[in-house]
Amino acid sequence: MLLALSCACQSFAFIPHSALHNPLAPSCNHPRVLLIEAGAAQISDDAAAAGEGSAPVIEVPDRRPHEQRTAGHRKARRLNHVFQHLYRHDDRAHYSAYENAAAIEGLSAREYLVQHGGYTNEEVEEMGLAFPPLLELDVMRHLWPKMRFLKHTLGGVSHSANAEKARTGGETMTSLSDLGRSVPPTFFGARLERTVAPRHAFLMHLGLPHGQRLLEDGGKLCKEFLVASRRTKSFCALCNAWMRSFEITDSPNGDPSCNGKSQIEGVASPVTPEQVEAFESLFHRGLMSAARNDMESVDALQAYAKCAKVTSRDMVKVLAHHGANPLEKDVRGISLVHWAAGAGNLDALEELVRALPGGMGEAINMTADRDGASPLHWAAAGAKSKEFGCGGNIAACRFFLNQSKETKKFVNVLTKDGNSVLMWAAWSRTLDVVKLLVRNRADTTVRNRNGCSVAHWAASGGDLSVCRYLHEMAGVDFTTPNSAGNTPLSHAVAYGRVEVVQWLRDEVLAEDSDGRAVDLAWDFVTWADGDTEREKVFNLFQDDPNSSSDPFGE
Repeated sequence: MLLALSCACQSFAFIPHSALHNPLAPSCNHPRVLLIEAGAAQISDDAAAAGEGSAPVIEVPDRRPHEQRTAGHRKARRLNHVFQHLYRHDDRAHYSAYENAAAIEGLSAREYLVQHGGYTNEEVEEMGLAFPPLLELDVMRHLWPKMRFLKHTLGGVSHSANAEKARTGGETMTSLSDLGRSVPPTFFGARLERTVAPRHAFLMHLGLPHGQRLLEDGGKLCKEFLVASRRTKSFCALCNAWMRSFEITDSPNGDPSCNGKSQIEGVASPVTPEQVEAFESLFHRGLMSAARNDMESVDALQAYAKCAKVTSRDMVKVLAHHGANPLEKDVRGISLVHWAAGAGNLDALEELVRALPGGMGEAINMTADRDGASPLHWAAAGAKSKEFGCGGNIAACRFFLNQSKETKKFVNVLTKDGNSVLMWAAWSRTLDVVKLLVRNRADTTVRNRNGCSVAHWAASGGDLSVCRYLHEMAGVDFTTPNSAGNTPLSHAVAYGRVEVVQWLRDEVLAEDSDGRAVDLAWDFVTWADGDTEREKVFNLFQDDPNSSSDPFGE
């Protein structure tokens, strides 16, 4: 996804093997070249290890952009798998260090229930008799996340001023309140991510009794919920019964603060298994799917969202409330805030910022692990689940710029390769975002590590209106070459941007003194047989613009 972006101003990711001999080759860090060199080095190492000679070790410098480099093999995991976890992460701000993994490592189930649950040894014994597997459960896999869910989602935490202090660090030890200890011991054996959490979230979504309300009256409602949630039809029957009992009206989105009281008047419609399963399908996809608004771009998820009457904002809200980690990153080190900004999902972005320990200040200062891009970079370029650079979102850009205390500094933040937000916006062909950035004093003269300017990125993107605005209104020079000697004209030719090539030649009067652009035009029209856009670019360099000369000499 990011390969085309990283190569946009230096090497061209789609160049065939024969293109390694074109005029851009000295500046091209093509993946295939690196692969060949790395393979040669490996062969030499293998030969030396086998005793077939003392071949010198070849150290190949890694000239790839930062976003293409990895310290080791990438983790083989499903993209959304980690985002399905609830309360399985350390939270440095919302909860004390006493609740984090390091503090409970090595504890037995009995010790954990006593120290972190506030149970007495006698109570633990009784719970073990009522639910024999309890004392054999793994603390990290079973007890720890469910105890945190019980404390912070169901509201079973004790707020006693006489709370004990942890033996190390002086942190406040949170334990269960009398309400929290009212849950049956079978709760600790239930499936948190697959059953308890999504069905409790559904109760909250509809405005049915949830949270601390379930723990009142000796946990009567909680026991009903745990039994009914084992089967979808039983859970639907419970929801419909509670609607009648508590006079709940039709509420497409219950608020966690209303404790089960609907705020929307109307006639309650019966809950169906299809509605529950649709909601659970969206919940199970986790924060990543909600942040990038997959339910708007994937047909199946659109149907689920319509059936469950839920939006991406709703899903981010309930997931964060049920223990999803808003600080989690994907396999490339991209945060959820980046994805929400790239998708232009402003509603989800606002909810994510509220869920972050550091709020807006933390969101603004987030950077991608591999290339150092900011959320504003992603908002300016645009991103979908399988596409990057699909067009920036001006509302998301305004959201960040309006919240930044140092707008000029923030709008000019660079990636590790020296790429500015304006470069990415120009490349993604988004004129409104380009204008917004320029009005907020974006630097139009900055160059990246390859010496490419915003003109190179705009020419590679191929939007004529963006190029005209930058040249005529912002004074960007479209004739200066980069460090490898390639001009914006060369980039426009390489990417087949017919309108930009014609504009550069006819209006900007960009010269091709070294013949690089015309050579590229010839090479590309030769490689891409039958590509009409390439032929149009090639014809622009003929003496007669209307010439129909055959570049293949046939």
